[in-house]
Amino acid sequence: MKIAAFAQLHNELERGNLHNWFRSVEGCDVVYVYDQASTDGSRGVYEKRGASVIYSPVNDFNNERACRGDLLIKLLEEHPDVEWILWMDGDTILDGRLQKNGFEGLRELCAKGSADGVGAYLLGHYNLWRSDTWYRTDNLYHWLHGQGVCALWRNNGRLAFARNPGLHLPMEPGGLDRKLRVGYSLVHRGFATDDQLVWKHKNYKARGLSKKLLYRFVDESTLRVEKVPPEVLPEWYEVVDGGASPVGKPALSV
Repeated sequence: MKIAAFAQLHNELERGNLHNWFRSVEGCDVVYVYDQASTDGSRGVYEKRGASVIYSPVNDFNNERACRGDLLIKLLEEHPDVEWILWMDGDTILDGRLQKNGFEGLRELCAKGSADGVGAYLLGHYNLWRSDTWYRTDNLYHWLHGQGVCALWRNNGRLAFARNPGLHLPMEPGGLDRKLRVGYSLVHRGFATDDQLVWKHKNYKARGLSKKLLYRFVDESTLRVEKVPPEVLPEWYEVVDGGASPVGKPALSV
């Protein structure tokens, strides 16, 4: 069984995410990346890790579906025998239970899906908030966990991305067969540090996001957090902040 890692990345090295991402996909046979004009040395990491990369001269974030479509075409042309595709954003970590014993859990999950006719798996999603271990539950930050993220796609020969532009559009390809929600999760570090939150606020503001949708990146007026179940965090995951709760931290300044 051949499993491919699949991502669209921009400057994840300088935000402290890229090495974590690569550790999370070490169980994949091939790695495919669409790089959105990174300027932080990410290219050296890609080359060291043996990733196949499309290098964009611009950060074409508004056309991310078209970019992913190009990457999917490249992947399937070069590896038509790939059976499963693991998609994760660059600031995301794969459930530690799937990584144990040389990613035995990931391979068993994919094998079972192939045997049972599953077309895609939906995983939970913990949004870390200003912390290495605490995730946010208010203000719709935990909504995606309940719905599930379509992170594992089975190649059925019919996968393709629509190429319409826009922000926060569905990021899985069309053509997927039956989707199944499972009890594994992704851990999102995009809100885990103040620097990343401020960067996201500035990035989305520059791309036209405004009012409530923009303010939610810094709004803690309803803040509630809980701890990520310890088994979800990989054994290699480093807790730098000592596990301190983000409640009571000084307000973010943007």
